Amino acid sequence: MNKAFKYMCLLSLVSLTSYVFGQEVNISMDVPKVVNAGSDFEVKLTIDKGDLSDYSRFSQELPYGLSAINVSSPNADFSFEEQRVRIIWLKLPDEKVIEVVYKIHVDERLKGGFTLDGSFAFVVKEERRYAEISPSGEIQITHDPSMRQALIVD
Repeated sequence: MNKAFKYMCLLSLVSLTSYVFGQEVNISMDVPKVVNAGSDFEVKLTIDKGDLSDYSRFSQELPYGLSAINVSSPNADFSFEEQRVRIIWLKLPDEKVIEVVYKIHVDERLKGGFTLDGSFAFVVKEERRYAEISPSGEIQITHDPSMRQALIVD
C-alpha cells in the first residue's frame, strides 16, 4: 500500500466520540475509497476504550453481496450471520486502544457504491451505553470489464 493511499485513508477516518459519565470512548473506522469487485478489502477499527473493561459489542450491517471474515479481534468472539458483523467481548483486553481487523469480500458481480457504519455497545457503571459510528464516505466498487453486463448487479 503506498503512502499516498494510506494518507488518504487516514484522512477519511470516520471518528466518533462519546462522553458518558466522564468515560471517553473514541472509535475510528479505516476503509478504502475504492474496491474491486471479486476482491477483499480490510476494515480496521481502532477503539480507544479508556478504562472500559466489561462487556462490549460492535455491530455492523453489510449490504447484500458483501461478506466478512475475521483477521484479528483480540479477546473477542467474531461472527458474520444474516449480513451482520458482530464482535463481542465478555471482557475487554487490558490495553487502552484495541485494533480490530476484518476483511470484507465483494461479490464479483457488484458495481456501484455503499457506505459502512456501525454501533458500539459498552457497559459503564452497570449501565449499557451506545456509540454510533457515522457512515463512512461512499466506497466505490469497480467491476471487471470482462464480466457480462447481464450478470452485473448495481
